Amino acid sequence: MKATEAGVQPDVISYNTLISAYEKGGGQWQLAEEAVAEMREAGLKLGALTDGIANPLIIDGLSDLLDFCVSAREAGAAKPDPRPFALCEQKASCSPAELVMVGDNAERDVEGARRAGWRAIWKRPP
Repeated sequence: MKATEAGVQPDVISYNTLISAYEKGGGQWQLAEEAVAEMREAGLKLGALTDGIANPLIIDGLSDLLDFCVSAREAGAAKPDPRPFALCEQKASCSPAELVMVGDNAERDVEGARRAGWRAIWKRPP
């Protein structure tokens, strides 16, 4: 069962939980493990969409937390191009309406996600 079928609102849980943990951790995403665990317990799939060639699945501590990863190289284009977003949809087996982007770049992350039909949360960098 997908989280949305169980009544879980991914945009609410991801925003409230992740941002709260981010702020408690002094602005360091890597300290948000509790938030990630809560999202996974709620049945949410977690992935990473990178603009470069990085593979978060080989980064210590992230490989156990992510269900999928898409890089610009793999998708053939960087955000805000729709191709990386479409590849995330394919890898997550989710429709655009089921996906939420949490990003720090208003144009690449937020606008790219919205154009792909996703919901988006912009976390402005400090």
